[in-house]
Amino acid sequence: MAVYHWGVTSFLDIIISCFYVGIKGSHPDSYRDLYLVLFIFAIAVALLAVFYYWVMRAVPQDALNRVPMHYWLVVLLTPFCGNAAFLIAVSPLDVLIEAGVNNYLNFSLSATILLLLSFTIFYCYIKLITDYNALLLADELNKTPPVYSPQNGLSAEFAEKYGLSKRQAEIAEALLLGKSNKEIASLLNIEVNTVQVHLQNVYRKTGAPGRYALMALVGLGK
Repeated sequence: MAVYHWGVTSFLDIIISCFYVGIKGSHPDSYRDLYLVLFIFAIAVALLAVFYYWVMRAVPQDALNRVPMHYWLVVLLTPFCGNAAFLIAVSPLDVLIEAGVNNYLNFSLSATILLLLSFTIFYCYIKLITDYNALLLADELNKTPPVYSPQNGLSAEFAEKYGLSKRQAEIAEALLLGKSNKEIASLLNIEVNTVQVHLQNVYRKTGAPGRYALMALVGLGK
């Protein structure tokens, strides 16, 4: 991102300077004019930073690890490829030296269009990366078995994650089926007090303070 920002800001500096010369018809001939150019450039860089922040905040944190590096290389190379293509095609330095200040404005307008195109490519590519990451995540979720289903009960991963014993998992599954403590005790042939003790341990280990919180934790509340 820092490389991208550096590439665009260097091009932005040229554009603003050429705009100034093209509009005024001469180079800055005083400190006041020079400070004006620098002030406009500082505002432009600040807006550029806001644009980058606004776009990059849409990228999930784990996308940096999920998305292949060559996707990000395209983002970094976008401004350099655009700048190089423009400089090769127009040869602005030769044009400006030979034709004088009148061509500065034409150069700055063309460069602005190219810079806006670079921003558009950057924005669209970040959206592409975000969508690609979402597809990867959705594919992983589809391959992951559900935490709980009435047919299969709690998944082994869930029980292992929260350290539930076999008996605690059985009681939690009966609870998720909507059975009362008495019905669970009758089903498992144990005392009601024993059911209550196991449930308290289940609540403590999972962090769910009650029946409905446990249902929400396994996705039944969705």
